[in-house]
Amino acid sequence: MKKALLLVNPKSGKQAAKQNFFDIVNNLSLKYEVTVHLTKSTEDLIETARTTTLTRVIVCGGDGTLSGAVQGILQNPLADKIRIGYIPSGTANDVASTLDIPKSMAAGALYVVRHTAKPHDIGIFNGRPFVYTASFGTFTRVSYETSQDAKNVFGNFAYLFNGAQELLNLKGYDVSIEYDGKIMEKQDITFCSVSNTHYLGGGIIRLPSDFALLDDGKLEILTVSRPKHLFDVENIVRSIAQKEFNNELVTLVRAKEIRIRSKTPLAFTLDGENGGEHTDITISCKQGGINLIKN
Repeated sequence: MKKALLLVNPKSGKQAAKQNFFDIVNNLSLKYEVTVHLTKSTEDLIETARTTTLTRVIVCGGDGTLSGAVQGILQNPLADKIRIGYIPSGTANDVASTLDIPKSMAAGALYVVRHTAKPHDIGIFNGRPFVYTASFGTFTRVSYETSQDAKNVFGNFAYLFNGAQELLNLKGYDVSIEYDGKIMEKQDITFCSVSNTHYLGGGIIRLPSDFALLDDGKLEILTVSRPKHLFDVENIVRSIAQKEFNNELVTLVRAKEIRIRSKTPLAFTLDGENGGEHTDITISCKQGGINLIKN
Protein backbone atom coordinates (compact mmCIF):
# COMPACT_ATOMS: atom_id res chain seq x y z
CA MET A 1 0.00 0.00 0.00
CA LYS A 2 1.43 3.38 -1.05
CA LYS A 3 1.92 6.15 1.49
CA ALA A 4 0.23 9.47 0.78
CA LEU A 5 0.24 12.92 2.33
CA LEU A 6 -3.22 14.44 2.69
CA LEU A 7 -3.07 18.25 2.85
CA VAL A 8 -6.33 19.62 4.25
CA ASN A 9 -7.39 23.26 4.32
CA PRO A 10 -9.87 23.17 7.23
CA LYS A 11 -11.26 26.62 6.39
CA SER A 12 -12.00 26.03 2.72
CA GLY A 13 -15.59 26.30 1.55
CA LYS A 14 -18.03 25.91 4.43
CA GLN A 15 -15.42 23.97 6.42
CA ALA A 16 -16.67 20.96 4.50
CA ALA A 17 -13.48 18.95 5.06
CA LYS A 18 -14.17 18.81 8.79
CA GLN A 19 -17.67 17.46 8.23
CA ASN A 20 -16.51 14.86 5.70
CA PHE A 21 -13.12 14.01 7.19
CA PHE A 22 -13.90 10.41 8.18
CA ASP A 23 -15.37 9.52 4.77
CA ILE A 24 -12.43 11.13 2.96
CA VAL A 25 -9.78 9.24 4.93
CA ASN A 26 -11.77 6.00 4.89
CA ASN A 27 -12.06 6.05 1.09
CA LEU A 28 -8.45 7.05 0.52
CA SER A 29 -7.40 4.19 2.79
CA LEU A 30 -8.61 1.75 0.14
CA LYS A 31 -5.39 2.51 -1.72
CA TYR A 32 -3.15 4.64 0.51
CA GLU A 33 -1.66 4.70 3.97
CA VAL A 34 -2.62 8.30 4.75
CA THR A 35 -0.68 10.91 6.72
CA VAL A 36 -2.83 13.99 7.40
CA HIS A 37 -1.60 17.58 7.66
CA LEU A 38 -4.06 20.38 8.48
CA THR A 39 -2.71 23.56 6.91
CA LYS A 40 -2.32 26.59 9.18
CA SER A 41 -1.51 29.18 6.51
CA THR A 42 -0.51 29.50 2.88
CA GLU A 43 3.13 29.53 3.95
CA ASP A 44 2.65 26.34 5.94
CA LEU A 45 0.92 24.69 2.97
CA ILE A 46 3.73 25.57 0.56
CA GLU A 47 6.48 24.57 2.97
CA THR A 48 4.86 21.22 3.77
CA ALA A 49 4.51 20.41 0.07
CA ARG A 50 8.07 21.56 -0.57
CA THR A 51 9.62 19.32 2.07
CA THR A 52 7.52 16.16 1.94
CA THR A 53 9.35 12.93 1.11
CA LEU A 54 6.16 11.20 -0.04
CA THR A 55 5.46 10.94 -3.76
CA ARG A 56 1.67 10.92 -3.41
CA VAL A 57 0.19 14.25 -2.32
CA ILE A 58 -3.57 14.65 -2.06
CA VAL A 59 -4.94 18.17 -1.66
CA CYS A 60 -8.29 18.81 0.02
CA GLY A 61 -9.40 22.43 -0.31
CA GLY A 62 -10.29 25.02 -2.91
CA ASP A 63 -8.50 25.88 -6.15
CA GLY A 64 -6.22 28.26 -4.22
CA THR A 65 -5.20 25.43 -1.88
CA LEU A 66 -4.30 23.26 -4.86
CA SER A 67 -2.30 26.15 -6.33
CA GLY A 68 -0.34 26.63 -3.10
CA ALA A 69 0.43 22.92 -2.90
CA VAL A 70 1.69 22.95 -6.49
CA GLN A 71 3.96 25.92 -5.71
CA GLY A 72 5.57 23.87 -2.96
CA ILE A 73 5.76 20.65 -4.94
CA LEU A 74 7.57 22.34 -7.82
CA GLN A 75 10.31 23.32 -5.35
CA ASN A 76 10.53 19.77 -3.99
CA PRO A 77 13.54 17.68 -5.13
CA LEU A 78 11.07 14.86 -5.85
CA ALA A 79 8.78 17.07 -7.96
CA ASP A 80 9.00 14.90 -11.09
CA LYS A 81 7.97 11.82 -9.11
CA ILE A 82 5.10 13.36 -7.12
CA ARG A 83 1.56 12.47 -8.15
CA ILE A 84 -1.10 14.99 -7.09
CA GLY A 85 -4.68 14.18 -6.20
CA TYR A 86 -7.35 16.81 -5.65
CA ILE A 87 -10.49 16.65 -3.50
CA PRO A 88 -12.39 19.95 -3.92
CA SER A 89 -13.97 21.66 -0.92
CA GLY A 90 -13.93 25.28 -2.09
CA THR A 91 -16.62 27.60 -3.42
CA ALA A 92 -15.87 27.98 -7.14
CA ASN A 93 -14.02 24.69 -7.81
CA ASP A 94 -13.22 25.49 -11.45
CA VAL A 95 -10.44 22.90 -11.55
CA ALA A 96 -12.75 20.18 -10.24
CA SER A 97 -15.40 21.05 -12.84
CA THR A 98 -12.78 20.91 -15.59
CA LEU A 99 -11.57 17.48 -14.45
CA ASP A 100 -15.08 16.12 -13.76
CA ILE A 101 -14.25 15.50 -10.10
CA PRO A 102 -17.45 14.86 -8.11
CA LYS A 103 -18.62 17.64 -5.80
CA SER A 104 -19.22 15.12 -2.99
CA MET A 105 -15.97 14.95 -1.04
CA ALA A 106 -16.36 11.24 -0.30
CA ALA A 107 -16.84 10.62 -4.03
CA GLY A 108 -13.90 12.92 -4.73
CA ALA A 109 -11.70 10.69 -2.57
CA LEU A 110 -12.84 7.65 -4.54
CA TYR A 111 -12.04 9.55 -7.76
CA VAL A 112 -8.44 9.91 -6.53
CA VAL A 113 -8.29 6.22 -5.64
CA ARG A 114 -9.69 5.00 -8.96
CA HIS A 115 -7.73 7.16 -11.40
CA THR A 116 -4.07 7.54 -12.27
CA ALA A 117 -1.82 10.56 -12.69
CA LYS A 118 -1.26 12.13 -16.11
CA PRO A 119 0.87 15.07 -17.26
CA HIS A 120 -0.95 18.38 -16.86
CA ASP A 121 0.16 21.80 -18.10
CA ILE A 122 0.64 24.75 -15.76
CA GLY A 123 1.34 28.44 -16.32
CA ILE A 124 4.36 30.42 -15.16
CA PHE A 125 3.55 34.06 -14.34
CA ASN A 126 6.72 36.19 -13.95
CA GLY A 127 8.36 33.09 -12.49
CA ARG A 128 5.43 32.07 -10.25
CA PRO A 129 3.43 28.97 -11.15
CA PHE A 130 -0.34 28.86 -11.44
CA VAL A 131 -2.57 25.86 -12.04
CA TYR A 132 -5.49 27.17 -14.05
CA THR A 133 -5.73 30.96 -14.50
CA ALA A 134 -4.00 34.32 -14.28
CA SER A 135 -6.43 37.17 -14.89
CA PHE A 136 -7.17 40.85 -14.39
CA GLY A 137 -10.20 43.09 -14.69
CA THR A 138 -13.87 42.68 -13.86
CA PHE A 139 -14.60 40.00 -11.22
CA THR A 140 -10.96 38.91 -10.82
CA ARG A 141 -10.64 40.68 -7.46
CA VAL A 142 -13.87 39.20 -6.15
CA SER A 143 -12.53 35.87 -4.90
CA TYR A 144 -9.72 37.23 -2.75
CA GLU A 145 -11.51 40.41 -1.62
CA THR A 146 -14.40 38.30 -0.34
CA SER A 147 -13.57 37.16 3.19
CA GLN A 148 -13.37 33.45 3.99
CA ASP A 149 -16.11 33.91 6.61
CA ALA A 150 -18.40 35.48 4.00
CA LYS A 151 -17.70 32.62 1.58
CA ASN A 152 -18.45 30.08 4.30
CA VAL A 153 -21.76 31.71 5.25
CA PHE A 154 -23.07 32.84 1.87
CA GLY A 155 -21.31 30.53 -0.61
CA ASN A 156 -21.58 31.73 -4.21
CA PHE A 157 -23.86 34.58 -3.10
CA ALA A 158 -20.76 36.22 -1.62
CA TYR A 159 -19.14 36.24 -5.06
CA LEU A 160 -22.33 37.48 -6.67
CA PHE A 161 -22.74 40.33 -4.23
CA ASN A 162 -19.20 41.62 -4.69
CA GLY A 163 -19.47 41.15 -8.46
CA ALA A 164 -22.67 43.18 -8.58
CA GLN A 165 -20.90 46.06 -6.86
CA GLU A 166 -18.16 45.97 -9.47
CA LEU A 167 -20.65 45.92 -12.34
CA LEU A 168 -21.73 49.43 -11.34
CA ASN A 169 -18.26 50.78 -12.12
CA LEU A 170 -16.59 48.78 -14.87
CA LYS A 171 -13.06 49.81 -15.78
CA GLY A 172 -11.32 49.61 -19.12
CA TYR A 173 -7.66 48.79 -19.75
CA ASP A 174 -5.42 49.47 -22.74
CA VAL A 175 -2.93 46.62 -23.15
CA SER A 176 -0.53 45.16 -25.65
CA ILE A 177 -0.56 41.36 -25.80
CA GLU A 178 2.25 39.57 -27.59
CA TYR A 179 1.75 35.85 -28.11
CA ASP A 180 3.95 33.46 -30.08
CA GLY A 181 5.24 36.22 -32.37
CA LYS A 182 1.87 37.91 -32.89
CA ILE A 183 0.60 41.14 -31.33
CA MET A 184 -2.87 42.22 -30.21
CA GLU A 185 -3.37 45.85 -29.30
CA LYS A 186 -6.43 45.85 -27.07
CA GLN A 187 -8.14 49.12 -26.20
CA ASP A 188 -10.61 49.44 -23.35
CA ILE A 189 -10.94 45.78 -22.34
CA THR A 190 -12.61 44.99 -19.04
CA PHE A 191 -11.38 41.43 -18.52
CA CYS A 192 -8.46 39.25 -19.59
CA SER A 193 -7.49 35.75 -18.53
CA VAL A 194 -4.62 33.46 -19.46
CA SER A 195 -5.70 29.97 -18.49
CA ASN A 196 -5.50 26.21 -18.75
CA THR A 197 -9.06 25.25 -17.85
CA HIS A 198 -12.55 24.71 -19.21
CA TYR A 199 -14.26 26.72 -16.46
CA LEU A 200 -13.68 30.26 -15.18
CA GLY A 201 -15.50 32.27 -12.53
CA GLY A 202 -17.28 29.32 -10.97
CA GLY A 203 -18.60 28.21 -14.35
CA ILE A 204 -19.81 31.62 -15.55
CA ILE A 205 -17.37 31.28 -18.46
CA ARG A 206 -16.92 27.89 -20.12
CA LEU A 207 -14.22 27.42 -22.73
CA PRO A 208 -14.61 24.80 -25.48
CA SER A 209 -12.97 21.57 -24.29
CA ASP A 210 -11.81 20.75 -27.82
CA PHE A 211 -9.95 24.09 -27.96
CA ALA A 212 -8.74 24.51 -24.38
CA LEU A 213 -6.70 21.32 -24.15
CA LEU A 214 -5.06 20.65 -20.80
CA ASP A 215 -1.82 19.05 -21.97
CA ASP A 216 -1.03 20.61 -25.36
CA GLY A 217 1.68 23.00 -24.16
CA LYS A 218 -0.48 26.08 -24.75
CA LEU A 219 -2.56 28.47 -22.66
CA GLU A 220 -5.78 30.21 -23.69
CA ILE A 221 -5.99 34.03 -23.77
CA LEU A 222 -9.52 35.37 -23.33
CA THR A 223 -10.32 39.08 -23.58
CA VAL A 224 -13.64 40.86 -23.08
CA SER A 225 -14.12 44.48 -24.19
CA ARG A 226 -15.76 47.00 -21.90
CA PRO A 227 -19.43 47.31 -22.89
CA LYS A 228 -20.44 50.81 -23.99
CA HIS A 229 -24.19 50.22 -23.78
CA LEU A 230 -26.75 47.51 -23.01
CA PHE A 231 -26.57 46.12 -26.54
CA ASP A 232 -22.89 45.31 -25.95
CA VAL A 233 -23.73 43.63 -22.64
CA GLU A 234 -26.30 41.45 -24.42
CA ASN A 235 -23.80 40.48 -27.12
CA ILE A 236 -21.09 39.66 -24.58
CA VAL A 237 -23.45 37.46 -22.58
CA ARG A 238 -24.61 35.72 -25.75
CA SER A 239 -21.04 35.17 -26.96
CA ILE A 240 -19.98 33.61 -23.69
CA ALA A 241 -23.12 31.49 -23.35
CA GLN A 242 -22.83 30.18 -26.91
CA LYS A 243 -19.01 29.87 -26.77
CA GLU A 244 -18.57 32.26 -29.69
CA PHE A 245 -15.30 33.84 -28.70
CA ASN A 246 -14.04 35.53 -31.84
CA ASN A 247 -15.78 38.85 -32.45
CA GLU A 248 -15.14 42.52 -31.73
CA LEU A 249 -16.19 42.14 -28.06
CA VAL A 250 -14.85 38.73 -27.04
CA THR A 251 -11.69 37.06 -28.35
CA LEU A 252 -10.02 33.73 -27.59
CA VAL A 253 -6.60 32.59 -28.84
CA ARG A 254 -3.98 30.19 -27.50
CA ALA A 255 -0.22 30.43 -27.20
CA LYS A 256 2.83 29.05 -25.44
CA GLU A 257 4.58 32.35 -24.68
CA ILE A 258 2.68 35.52 -23.74
CA ARG A 259 3.71 39.02 -22.76
CA ILE A 260 1.19 41.59 -21.52
CA ARG A 261 2.15 45.25 -21.15
CA SER A 262 0.20 48.21 -19.85
CA LYS A 263 0.99 51.81 -18.95
CA THR A 264 -1.17 51.48 -15.85
CA PRO A 265 -0.76 48.74 -13.21
CA LEU A 266 -2.96 45.68 -13.70
CA ALA A 267 -4.21 43.90 -10.55
CA PHE A 268 -3.87 40.18 -11.27
CA THR A 269 -5.25 37.14 -9.55
CA LEU A 270 -3.54 33.76 -9.80
CA ASP A 271 -5.88 30.82 -9.24
CA GLY A 272 -8.24 33.13 -7.37
CA GLU A 273 -5.56 34.57 -5.07
CA ASN A 274 -3.99 38.04 -5.09
CA GLY A 275 -1.23 38.12 -7.68
CA GLY A 276 -0.14 41.74 -7.19
CA GLU A 277 -0.11 44.70 -9.59
CA HIS A 278 2.04 44.65 -12.72
CA THR A 279 2.68 46.64 -15.90
CA ASP A 280 4.87 44.08 -17.69
CA ILE A 281 4.02 40.40 -17.41
CA THR A 282 5.59 37.36 -19.02
CA ILE A 283 3.55 34.17 -18.97
CA SER A 284 4.61 30.81 -20.35
CA CYS A 285 3.16 27.32 -20.44
CA LYS A 286 5.13 24.53 -18.80
CA GLN A 287 3.90 21.48 -20.67
CA GLY A 288 3.33 18.52 -18.36
CA GLY A 289 4.49 20.66 -15.45
CA ILE A 290 2.72 18.50 -12.88
CA ASN A 291 1.44 14.94 -12.66
CA LEU A 292 -2.24 15.25 -11.78
CA ILE A 293 -4.63 12.40 -11.01
CA LYS A 294 -7.51 12.66 -13.48
CA ASN A 295 -9.71 10.55 -15.74
